[in-house]
Amino acid sequence: MKSRIVFLACLIMFVVIACSKGKETEIVENFEGGSFNASSFTGGGGGSTGQIVSDPQLVINGKYSVYVKADPEKHVWWEFLYSNNKKIPLEKKATYNVVFKYKAAEQPKGEGFYYFLARTNKGGYSHDKNFTKWSDSQGSVGTKSIDIILDDFDDYYLIWGINSNGALSIDDIKIKRIK
Repeated sequence: MKSRIVFLACLIMFVVIACSKGKETEIVENFEGGSFNASSFTGGGGGSTGQIVSDPQLVINGKYSVYVKADPEKHVWWEFLYSNNKKIPLEKKATYNVVFKYKAAEQPKGEGFYYFLARTNKGGYSHDKNFTKWSDSQGSVGTKSIDIILDDFDDYYLIWGINSNGALSIDDIKIKRIK
C-alpha cells in the first residue's frame, strides 16, 4: 500500500512538472526601481548608454523611463538599452513576444532611425534576430510588439538603439515566451 502511495505521488509530481514545461512565462519591467541595478536591464554599451530618468517630459509611464539622446558626432549606432541575459536568460530556439512602449523625444533626422533586435555574442551579427527600425514624430508615444524566433544559442539579449540622431524613451517592457 505504501509503495502505491509513493508511486502515485511520484506520478502526480511528474505530471505537474511535465505540464508546467513550455508554459508561457512573462517578464515585465517598468524601471520603477529608479536604477539599472534594480532592473533586469543595463544601459547598453560602447559609450552610448541610456539613463533612467524622472523628467516628466521624457517619462512614458510611472515615475521613471529609460532615455537617450544620440549625438552623431560621438557614435553612429547608439545601443542604449540591453536586457541582462543573466537576469533574463532567453532560451535557444524559443519564440518570444516582446512588447514595449516608446516616446519619440526627438525625431531622427535624415537617414536616422530607432531600432530593436535580439543578438547573440556566440553566434555573431549573422544571427541577429528581428532587426526592427522605425521613426516617429517628436512627442509621439507608441507601442511595438515584436515576435522573435531565436537560433541555437543560449546567450541572446535584447537591444534598443538609435542610428545616427534623435532621442528616445523606452518603458513598460514585456517579454513573453510563446513557444
